[in-house]
Amino acid sequence: MIKLYIIVLIISFTVTIESKAFETLDKFKTAPQKSLNISASSNFLSEPVKGVSLFYLNGRDQEDLPQLIEKLYHGENACKGTTIGVEKRFINTLNELKQSGVNWVRLLIGKGFYEIYKNRCDFDLQQIYPKMSKTHIEAINHFLAFLTRPEFNFNIEIVLGGSKNFADAEHDIEFFDSILSQINKTNINMVMLGGDVQPSRVTYHAKWIKRIFHFFDNHPDPALKHLNYSFDTVTYRNSEDLKSYLDWVKQNIPTASVVTLNLYVHLPKGEVKNTNSYHQQVISNALQIYRESGINKPLWIDEFGFKLETEQSQLIESYQNQKEYYQSYFLSTLCTNKNSLQNSIPGFLWVVGNDRYLADPSKDGPRTPFGLFAGFKQNQPITQSAWAIVQHYYRNTSCENTN
Repeated sequence: MIKLYIIVLIISFTVTIESKAFETLDKFKTAPQKSLNISASSNFLSEPVKGVSLFYLNGRDQEDLPQLIEKLYHGENACKGTTIGVEKRFINTLNELKQSGVNWVRLLIGKGFYEIYKNRCDFDLQQIYPKMSKTHIEAINHFLAFLTRPEFNFNIEIVLGGSKNFADAEHDIEFFDSILSQINKTNINMVMLGGDVQPSRVTYHAKWIKRIFHFFDNHPDPALKHLNYSFDTVTYRNSEDLKSYLDWVKQNIPTASVVTLNLYVHLPKGEVKNTNSYHQQVISNALQIYRESGINKPLWIDEFGFKLETEQSQLIESYQNQKEYYQSYFLSTLCTNKNSLQNSIPGFLWVVGNDRYLADPSKDGPRTPFGLFAGFKQNQPITQSAWAIVQHYYRNTSCENTN
């Protein structure tokens, strides 16, 4: 993930098949639909979780989530950037997700993003951290109301991010509490307390998540105590790191609703004769380690995705590799009932939307895109070729290879 909170740190996958070791990668408006302020569903895994991370519409620098929330609520001039048709693009995106079989949407709300867009959106940071003001909560609730409209009715996962380097657990608790206690909790069926948490490798990460999780897992307000809690972690570089992480969670966070894992894959440098087999081996090896961990909680793939190269000469091959990756991923997870105690493994792809830098395309070099939308035309999403693979598995119960 990017250094700033909640944006994903992507680390490349590499695998040595012979040894079965693997490496894995970092207003003034009225809400459009009022709904009851209810707590999480107890049967959040009663059907397959077919999820997406919704963090961009058209452009990483133009229409990412913090700016989208502000523009939908205050009007299109609320933040600098694209100012025409934001709500149309958003509604058309939700329609595309619903028609494609998506039933969960993952959102990331963090202190760091408000800091990034302080000047762009004229934020007063004292109104955000450590306690989020009613005005910003109203904007978030307005956004959430789109997702819970009857025609969409998405389940929602929220990932929360606080202090830089997990340095201030007490103020982070106050920040998270101010959000969770004020937002409309309709359809919010999973809460991730922190992103990119690496408790088995970084001591202060471990201390932070234990403090944060203990507070919310024992919250005095029943509406918050009964929410489903876990935390987001990184994709681990090798099997030993993954085993250490799973052991740590088993020993220290035994009451987590789910145990999270990220499954990004990027081909190593050099020729790979069979990319399909490579993807399958990396993913299957990680899942096998989880099955052997002795953890009796559901596995929850909080992020998965495949990089699109930025060099023009590599694009065609890159798009094909992305399609092969998604094929391997879904065959190993949604279609895993023969190999797992779970009928299917939940997952959230990174990322729906266009995550390229529109104002400065050169920034795409060090931040290779993953987005499954190539952009928008007349406010309708233009999807990448891999989106057809997503639709095949998200729409259907068939686990046949799409070829």
